[in-house]
Amino acid sequence: MTVRGVVTLDTQPGLSGFYLQDVRPDADNKTSDAVFVFTGTASKDVKVGDVVQVTGTVKEFNGLTEIDPVTAVTACGKTMLPLATTVTFPLTSPTALEAVEGMLVRVATPMTVTDTFTLGRFGELGLSSGGRLFVPTNGQGGSRESNRLRTLRLDDLSSRQNPATIPYLSDADPQTATRRAGTLSATSKVSSTTPTAPTSCSPPRLPFSRPPTPAPPRPRKWAAP
Repeated sequence: MTVRGVVTLDTQPGLSGFYLQDVRPDADNKTSDAVFVFTGTASKDVKVGDVVQVTGTVKEFNGLTEIDPVTAVTACGKTMLPLATTVTFPLTSPTALEAVEGMLVRVATPMTVTDTFTLGRFGELGLSSGGRLFVPTNGQGGSRESNRLRTLRLDDLSSRQNPATIPYLSDADPQTATRRAGTLSATSKVSSTTPTAPTSCSPPRLPFSRPPTPAPPRPRKWAAP
């Protein structure tokens, strides 16, 4: 298959590929206008804003539509990036982000840092809308299904494990910094992971092209005993 589009995010250093979005999208809002181009170890000389024509095989990999292997990449000039599509949480369905997979998106909903389980190992932050997530059976309300629709994982644009510098930490000293539960304005634009650049995996992952803006954590109402 041969496609042409604009490079919206070059993640070759960490994810071995780049995101490509159609500069003349169709009128079908149920389908994505972008694709991930997997280059592997054969990196291509592309930059954000480049218009390129890519030839290769389309496949699904872990819920992400991608072109792999790539047989040709041809430069076709430069252009402005398309406007980011606004997405909100909670999602209307588990597959709601399929229609914007790999595209530039803006998450308009304030998100809360709900877990840091994979922050140190994979550089990911667990985010949720409507406050922190709790196990549905512990008396805080909600359900497994509703929690899923509120969840997003913020990706650090790298598949490497145990990053030397842990992302998103707010303290000047990375050895002592912590990211506590607090509001995060996730207005980053991405090119898929399903949500975009989401990805359609569960939970959806969002590689950012613009770092999110963290809001100060709310102060405790009472002093520790």
